[in-house]
Amino acid sequence: MVNQTFLITRTANSSGLLYHREQLLSLEILSPVWPALIVLGLVSNTTNICVFVRTGLGDSVTILLLSLSVSDALFLVLITPTVATFVIFHFRADWTWPVDPAITHTLFYWPAFTFYDFSSYISVFLGVTRCACVAMPLHFKSTFTRRRTLLGIVCLFGLAIFLHLPVMTIFSIGWRRDASTNFTHTLYPVLVTSGRQAMVKVNDILNRNSLPWVSFVAMVTCVALLSFKLFQSSQIRFLHVSKPATSGEAKTSSEKKTSGEVRTYGPVIPSRKARHDATITTTTNNNSSSNNNNNNNKLSPKDVRVVQSVVLVCSIFIVAQVPAILYSTVRVVNPDFDHGGRLVNLFGIIAYVSLTFSLLNATLNLCVYYNYNSRYRSVLRSILKVK
Repeated sequence: MVNQTFLITRTANSSGLLYHREQLLSLEILSPVWPALIVLGLVSNTTNICVFVRTGLGDSVTILLLSLSVSDALFLVLITPTVATFVIFHFRADWTWPVDPAITHTLFYWPAFTFYDFSSYISVFLGVTRCACVAMPLHFKSTFTRRRTLLGIVCLFGLAIFLHLPVMTIFSIGWRRDASTNFTHTLYPVLVTSGRQAMVKVNDILNRNSLPWVSFVAMVTCVALLSFKLFQSSQIRFLHVSKPATSGEAKTSSEKKTSGEVRTYGPVIPSRKARHDATITTTTNNNSSSNNNNNNNKLSPKDVRVVQSVVLVCSIFIVAQVPAILYSTVRVVNPDFDHGGRLVNLFGIIAYVSLTFSLLNATLNLCVYYNYNSRYRSVLRSILKVK
């Protein structure tokens, strides 16, 4: 994600450093994409919220997906001033700002990424609950009840707020006389920071390195386990479909009646062949019953679709986290890869890519829900009045 001071200082002190031209080119290409992603993401998450509310919060997965959509929508709303400042600063460098640009760029930045991190916590919770459903299907509903799921979401939100307090409490609005006007009494609102360096260091350790790596490893583990379960379930279905029919199953009722019974004027007496067929049928039924008992733990088609959607949502989160995790880790080991360092322009390029991936992460879930959730699809069509 983008460092909060990078935009304001980039044109002043980065032109003589490495990767300056590449940094400007990346901003030229990516910055027009950001407003489009924000609009698309707001439409997408608003649609998700309407569908999940209409569907009803009857299970833990729906509650988590609704919470994820609300958190993503709030992230997109709060990051809009930062993105707008980027775009204006790059394409209209001579723009006269009515307020200090740091206010629009930075003031809502940390609250925005508080909700972004909250979304990552929900995604991890979602992956863990699906793994638990696969591991203990008989006890899942009694363990992950609606009440416990809601309590977990509240605790995760409180954790996100608590962990971001160091950087959300260092900013305030101050007033400064505007030297560009002829009126000495005109005051200009500016962003004032106190203890910024120490608090940002704490935030880097907690929210940009430690917890993202924990979340990333947890999500990769969940996706690996769920993907293995999907593969295992598909193999079971393939073997079941490809298994040849036994002689007892191949018999039709007419064949049985013709070959297995000798009709007389008295009671129907089964022939020797009929008794032999009955033995085969009994053995086949016993084997079939044994196979059913062995396959009781395989996923139903509905569960397969749910697991597939969760795997895709988690995979989108994993891919979106890669740039932020990499550059946050490099910042720790290489001080030049930061604002004020020799590689500040390269840092800016990775930061722009990371912001793009963050916006995509908050936008693409509707496509997953629509393709893998039949109930979501039917409710959305009913809302749009599409047959």
